Amino acid sequence: MKTSRYLAKTALGVFEISIGDRGVERLSFPRHQTKRAHKIKQKTVKKNKKRDRIFRICQALLRRYCRGEKVRFNRVPFDFSGRSSFQIKILTQLSKVPYGQTVSYHQLSRMSGCPGADRAVGNAMGGNPIPVMVPCHRVVRKNGAIGKYSGGVSWKKRLLALEGRLD
Repeated sequence: MKTSRYLAKTALGVFEISIGDRGVERLSFPRHQTKRAHKIKQKTVKKNKKRDRIFRICQALLRRYCRGEKVRFNRVPFDFSGRSSFQIKILTQLSKVPYGQTVSYHQLSRMSGCPGADRAVGNAMGGNPIPVMVPCHRVVRKNGAIGKYSGGVSWKKRLLALEGRLD
């Protein structure tokens, strides 16, 4: 199965989005992407109307989100292939956590029907291939501390601040 890579320019930088036949497979945070972005632009993948449509939806929603608008990514199909059924259950439940709200690892484990699996929930968050859209930045420690983030704590703070959760 082929994957198409796209670049979405936003107010927070250029995100890379990988889209396969079943939906978004991965989202990468903006970093120093000038050389990488150039290579992606040069590798023109055969046009795929379905993937292009998904990208247009993702890009529009990401741009709005990065400008601070309240956005839900529920129109975006996600492809969690290669993940365990537990991870899929957790990521699916996580995608329902509303903009501007946070949940603890403990709460998310209970919401997912897996009470007591707090540490496993944390591991699932660390392996989230689609951050921002599947909002693992909204998961905090039971005591309210923001905890770790696979995109880096600075990104987690930035996203929570954007949603009005941090000063």
